[in-house]
Amino acid sequence: KGLMQQLLTGNVRLHGFNKEWKMVNLDDVCEFKKGSGLSKGKVSGSGKYKCILYGEIYTTYNEYIKDIRTFTNFEEGTLSKQGDILIPASTTTSHLDLATATTVFEDDVLLGGDINILRRKDSKMYDSVFLSLYLTHVQKHGLARFAQGVTIVHLYGSHIKKLKIKIPSI
Repeated sequence: KGLMQQLLTGNVRLHGFNKEWKMVNLDDVCEFKKGSGLSKGKVSGSGKYKCILYGEIYTTYNEYIKDIRTFTNFEEGTLSKQGDILIPASTTTSHLDLATATTVFEDDVLLGGDINILRRKDSKMYDSVFLSLYLTHVQKHGLARFAQGVTIVHLYGSHIKKLKIKIPSI
């Protein structure tokens, strides 16, 4: 975990990678979208369409999603694009719980409500899994500081757009 932290911040570099990392705002490299519709009661272990609900980002998936585990027969939700980064938009627990990012590896997965979707503006600018790891492990407190609320804590895309991140060149 310590080595991952060092690599994700650029403190330790692999041989051949020596360019400076760029400091950018998150909205310089991502478009922000929202998941929509699709309640928990409309999902199951089988169905016509693959789907992800915001709670699964905490409970089911890690920093990347290769195997979708829930399905629905309802055409509700925002369709994913491969490389989308998902961040939950609300929780009843803590600000830090919201600071969890995961990358979905499939197109056309239905993304339910209360999900912030970060979509790459340029797929050559950064690797989505890198950014998921970076946001979850390096910028966890940076993301969490944008969360608002006490009983129900919210994290809005419009607030996290200005988060400053450092990214390496590919």
